[in-house]
Amino acid sequence: LSRLQRKAIWPVFEEYRTLLNENQLWEPPDMFRATRSILDANSLDAGFKHIIVDEIQDFHPQSFRLLRAMVPPDRFAKNDLFLVGDGHQNIYGHHVVLGQLGINIVGRGRRLRLNYRTPEETRRWASALLEGVEVGDLDGSIDDDRGYRSIISGPDPQFRPVKSFDTEVKEITKWIQGIRSEGGDRVICVAVRTNNECESYAKALAESGVDAFRITPTQHDIDDPAPIRVATMHRIKGLEFDHVCLAGLRNLNWESMDEERRERERCLLHVAATRTKNSLLVTTDPELFLS
Repeated sequence: LSRLQRKAIWPVFEEYRTLLNENQLWEPPDMFRATRSILDANSLDAGFKHIIVDEIQDFHPQSFRLLRAMVPPDRFAKNDLFLVGDGHQNIYGHHVVLGQLGINIVGRGRRLRLNYRTPEETRRWASALLEGVEVGDLDGSIDDDRGYRSIISGPDPQFRPVKSFDTEVKEITKWIQGIRSEGGDRVICVAVRTNNECESYAKALAESGVDAFRITPTQHDIDDPAPIRVATMHRIKGLEFDHVCLAGLRNLNWESMDEERRERERCLLHVAATRTKNSLLVTTDPELFLS
């Protein structure tokens, strides 16, 4: 934004801040910043010597500043922080450069190249989604997927272009029945983009005779493999299933998005597709995302 534009919209942010203060509410980054300030100002010991952090590509920059304050580099031994993340799974738009946040990893970083979950056939398609997308390595450079491969093989992803919701539900039901006919306790997940779609697809599948269980922000997965899981693509991040269907993409207005939004959507599809340990069904034209 230009200086003039910032001046024009600043009153909106001022009012928002005022409302937060009046209602004693905090944004998460503000909490991280306040906690770090308390530690720094009072030279407090947070009580930790070592911290292990996963999924760091999802963390706000203020999170890393707080982590550094919790284990100051001049107070404890080396290896005080162990950080694991994948810039290819950055679905929240945080742009992190660890070196600028007090965490120096020069000469200490390692790239993991083996995928132990997703079949190579699906992994290749998911990686192709990110072709042309600049993926940060979380320390100021651009990452790539050279040498990245899966150690297992499986079926090729299936694509079923559909023109209506009803047709799509029929195709998904048929796919589920095919998996069930092979026997075995297989966990199947139908992943969509929004919570409203979750409700619609879960209801439609139930009406088709398919028992559906919704995984929500407050409802975790269950041990019973029988119900079909229905969840948003954001929610299944970090989870895995025997079979995954990516649904509700036929109305995705790809052309209307700016480049940054398209990149985030590609990353989201990449994350969702790689949740499968076996088959992947996508109920739309694959070229929609690869063009």
